[in-house]
This record gives sequence, structure tokens and C-alpha cells, in this order.
Amino acid sequence: MNPDNYYFVVEGCGLVDGRFGPWVRIVSNVEEVDSLCKGGTAETLSVNKIQLIAPPSMTRRSELSMQLLSEIRIKPGSQTRPVYEFVTHDGQVYSNQR
Repeated sequence: MNPDNYYFVVEGCGLVDGRFGPWVRIVSNVEEVDSLCKGGTAETLSVNKIQLIAPPSMTRRSELSMQLLSEIRIKPGSQTRPVYEFVTHDGQVYSNQR
């Protein structure tokens, strides 16, 4: 993991080693999060929680932070080259725009 990039910890339920149970994945982009949320395979039947691991440059804090997300959205007007906004459970909004 690069400490200057953001990542997502995605938790869900599905088939794990042939049995229904929890799984956790660390992914590095919104497209992977979206794919997991859509399911489509027995391994990823549902997503329960998505957390953002954000670098200090994104949060203006002194260290990495991990925060529960309530929404990932595209900033209005940036559809051709998406700028993502990450809304945390407590209402903070962070952007991938540098």
C-alpha cells in the first residue's frame, strides 16, 4: 500500500471456502468497490460496510485515517473525468481531487 493513496476496506458476506460467511477486501479504486457492491458472484453476495483509508493529504490530519463511508458520489460537472467525493458516516466530505 502506498501511504499517499486512498484505499477502501470493503466488508461483506458470501461463499468463503464453500461456506457462507464474512469476507473483507482492500481495494484501491471506486470501480472495484462498485463491482463488489453489485455482487454478481456467490463470493460477494452482499456488502455490509465500506471504510475509507485516507492519507493525510486528503484529510488534512497528521496520519492515515480510517472512516466509515455512507456515500461515494461523483462531483457535479465532472462526469467525463470523475472527481469522487467520499461522504463519511459523520458527514465529513473528502475528495480524490488533488
